[in-house]
Amino acid sequence: MATGLVIAQRALAGQEPPTNLDLLKEAVEEAVLAATDKLFETEVPESTTVIVASGAEHKANWLVEDVLLHDLVGRGLRVRRSGKTAALDTASLELSFRIIDISVGYPSQARRWGLGRVWVQREVATNLTFELVDLSSGQVKWIQDAEASRTDWFRHSRLSAVESKAHPFTRASFEKRSWARYLEPVIVSGVIGGLVYIFYSHR
Repeated sequence: MATGLVIAQRALAGQEPPTNLDLLKEAVEEAVLAATDKLFETEVPESTTVIVASGAEHKANWLVEDVLLHDLVGRGLRVRRSGKTAALDTASLELSFRIIDISVGYPSQARRWGLGRVWVQREVATNLTFELVDLSSGQVKWIQDAEASRTDWFRHSRLSAVESKAHPFTRASFEKRSWARYLEPVIVSGVIGGLVYIFYSHR
């Protein structure tokens, strides 16, 4: 029921589906916000300069870093990227992040009532971990995991539009279904309709 409602609403509104990168950014923003809300429950002096660094190589590091920097600046902290020198301050804390998972999947395809356009179910997910270290002592002061996901449907004809060739992590593969699977609901509906007709015609 919910699947049909989502498909119908989007079709009637004539809306273009958000790209995979758009949905991944939303999920990353949700995960980062959940983590930094926890971070600010601890004492982080406003005068402190925080270095933001990635804990491991990942093609989506730039996305998480941009979201994290924007969030911390918005909270009033002085921040800078790892490897950047600052002449007027000395950073005392390093906030590092690691991408455990950031992915796109197409778990299923469907036609409404077995006819019409093919719709693709889309799931995006992100799982991040954060660590705050006191640079003067090397002490780990805070660790936090955060995850978020999104699920929706889009028309199969828009597949190339929602993915990005420039960012491989926004692409996914899905099982190609045979036409027999698409025709099966139609055949079943026809059989049931025929049985109903025969039943009422012989009453």
